[in-house]
Amino acid sequence: MEEFNPIESSLKTMTESIESLKGYYMSPEILPMIKSYLKSELLKTLHVIIEIFHDEDGITLTRKNQEKLNKLLNNPNNFNRIIELENEKKYLPTPSREDISHFQEFFRSSCCSTLKCTNKINIQESLITFKNFLSLSKLQKDFYIYGQLSVFANLPKRKDAKSKFVYTYKVANKQCCRKFYQFSHNITSNYWLNKRIDNFEEGKLEEVDQRGGSFNTINFEVRGYLNTFIDNYLGKRQLFSPANGLIILPSTFTHKRMYEKYKEVGGTVSFSTMYNHFKTFWPSVRKQSPKNDYCSTCFIKQSLLRNTESLEEKEEIQESLDEHLEKSQDAREFYKVNIERAKVIELDTKNVMMSLDWAQNWELPRYQKQPGEIYFLQKQKVGLFGITDESIDAQVFYVFPEFELESYGKGANTTLSLLFHYFSNFKTNLRKIIIYADNCIGQNKNNYLLWFLHWIVNLDNVCQEIECNFLIKGHTKFSCDRHFGLAKLQYKKEDFIETYSEVLDIIKNSSQTNVVVPIRNPSTNQLNVDFYNW
Repeated sequence: MEEFNPIESSLKTMTESIESLKGYYMSPEILPMIKSYLKSELLKTLHVIIEIFHDEDGITLTRKNQEKLNKLLNNPNNFNRIIELENEKKYLPTPSREDISHFQEFFRSSCCSTLKCTNKINIQESLITFKNFLSLSKLQKDFYIYGQLSVFANLPKRKDAKSKFVYTYKVANKQCCRKFYQFSHNITSNYWLNKRIDNFEEGKLEEVDQRGGSFNTINFEVRGYLNTFIDNYLGKRQLFSPANGLIILPSTFTHKRMYEKYKEVGGTVSFSTMYNHFKTFWPSVRKQSPKNDYCSTCFIKQSLLRNTESLEEKEEIQESLDEHLEKSQDAREFYKVNIERAKVIELDTKNVMMSLDWAQNWELPRYQKQPGEIYFLQKQKVGLFGITDESIDAQVFYVFPEFELESYGKGANTTLSLLFHYFSNFKTNLRKIIIYADNCIGQNKNNYLLWFLHWIVNLDNVCQEIECNFLIKGHTKFSCDRHFGLAKLQYKKEDFIETYSEVLDIIKNSSQTNVVVPIRNPSTNQLNVDFYNW
């Protein structure tokens, strides 16, 4: 028995979901041209299906419900039914009362005396065709008509006939006249249909603009060659495909470079034509930001995939990469679940979720228009450490002047001293604390932190239980980085920043929920935090 494939099954279901539009997908020339579009629509449909399943708190998709989803996908009947419902919701709009009354009026009169279309085809069948055609996009309508014409076309019996083909129009698989066909498809202009008939007879299967002219002149062979080139170009350069189905390309990717490669291998279409075609049929392509940190494991495995020729080795590397991405995605989903639960139980002050991290150092002074001599001088450094309360999305900033930053550093002793200050002044008498941190061994992920948390639990006035989590290495962007980013945006907007006090004001004004703790009070010159040798 052939194994059930949800992707192929849903693709087949989508192509057969509109029963009255038989000719839309039947033509062998039409199917390859719309296949890319169907795949993009399929990804949207699967995304909607995943959103249906939530855990008990209505937060996100858990691993338990992920198993339920997998069982559902492995059942063809259930899966096809969901696709069918989604198609009905997306593709079949409800006709208005004016449309129905217009149909009733049309069916009272006879459109032609020869075929008697209104007697053979009832109003419900015509309404279904009307709804289906109305739900299609502009590009889909053009290719739908080309597909229908390829089915309706017959050679004329007379050799001296002016038309290249004679068309036998059908609605709901029943022969009808052209007037009835146009009415059932809401085609009010004869010129609109004639333009597409002319393109079909000339072999130009292309999109037509509202004025009747063609957007481009890509024939079937050239378009097929362009699709093959783009698929190969993206396949060699894509970094990874995340769970949402996006194709991530390097930050160096540009459409101009892709077009230059296309011209080198004998491409004939213009840049604007290729660009519009790419945007239409590859909507899921995204370019990675050049400022994002890139996971070293992903980078190494992607490099191996590009440079390995053996198919067996490529499969092993791809499986290892998929497993790594799946683990990072699971950790990210668990982190999001904990955040949502922390927000739900915000009023319960006995349970807290918090994230902690160090930021990159800032420099003083900073000028938008910097004098040339300052470029060669060494600037002062300002250190930032943040602890975020996820339940209220508020962050406490510990701000280090240069002397204290060089004296105490960013090691485990400094991190634990700041954490102890946070527990002593902001969070006391708690039941449970959930902590998130990155994988930096010198600061967070070490035995000193575990011993410190064990000691905190044994104290009387802090908490009874602590859960510590570390995100997967290379995939550690979380709430602290967002708050640091907001403060950095405000820092870059200022015309000039010269003093430590100005830095404190900038951080405080970057968000209404920020709390700033200067390590040394600028007015009294006293330390606000005690540092210990843990």
